[in-house]
Amino acid sequence: MAVFIANRNFQICLKLHSRYLLTWPERQYRCSTHVKYISKDQKQAKRSYRALGSVRGARINEMNSSSIFKQVEQLSYDDDDSATANEFIECDYSNDSELLSCEESNSTGRNETNKKTIQDAEKVAIELLAGRAFTAAELRKKLRGKKFPFNVVDTVMEDIKKRGLLNDGLYAESFSQSRWLSSTWGPRRIKQALLQKGVTAEEADKATKKVFEEEIDRNNNKSSNEHTEHGMSQLSMDRLFLQASKQWLRGQSSPPENQKARMIRWLQYRGFNWRVTNTILRRLESKYPP
Repeated sequence: MAVFIANRNFQICLKLHSRYLLTWPERQYRCSTHVKYISKDQKQAKRSYRALGSVRGARINEMNSSSIFKQVEQLSYDDDDSATANEFIECDYSNDSELLSCEESNSTGRNETNKKTIQDAEKVAIELLAGRAFTAAELRKKLRGKKFPFNVVDTVMEDIKKRGLLNDGLYAESFSQSRWLSSTWGPRRIKQALLQKGVTAEEADKATKKVFEEEIDRNNNKSSNEHTEHGMSQLSMDRLFLQASKQWLRGQSSPPENQKARMIRWLQYRGFNWRVTNTILRRLESKYPP
């Protein structure tokens, strides 16, 4: 019995061993779409073909680049010979005479245009000066407002100054004289107005000194050199006192304090310093007592 059982186990072991030695078939995969089978030989052939193509492409690019460099080098040599002729523009030159003639025509056209612009700017400037006097800064601003170029404005301004049609010194003197005689402006207010018009501080000081310290007596045609400590000639002080007297008499009905305050405001507003104001007040109070 034991022998029978041992033989039976031996047979079962042999069957299991033989089952493991058998070759099983490959598993078949299924798919809803068609799949193309590519063998290993075909894959290797494709790879070799691609490598061969890349090598050929590199050689072709190298040949093309070398030929392009040769063409560019040749063109650069050709361009060096004709660089002068093609520098500026729009004309086809066959020789040097045509180049010079075209350059001369272009420069002539530019000069004619520039001359016409200068003439137009000069005409506008003269028309403005015919209307009234201007300082250099005012006239320059007017011309720039007409959209003339900077170089044209500079040329016109220089020409007008040479011809004596524009002078800031004379303008400052005329302006000071006019404001002093018509509006009784003092030196401080006149200087401020001249500086706003573009006149230099030196020209403004010179003009106000000439008007207030060297005023000419029109009756005797003599210049007054008698200065007070207030920076005004005696004639200027007398005229200022006359104008202030008119203002003082208008306010006689008001209290003395209000009349005095009103007189101070009138003198200070017109640009007279405190020393001139105090001197005029004392003369008014002595001549027109309350």
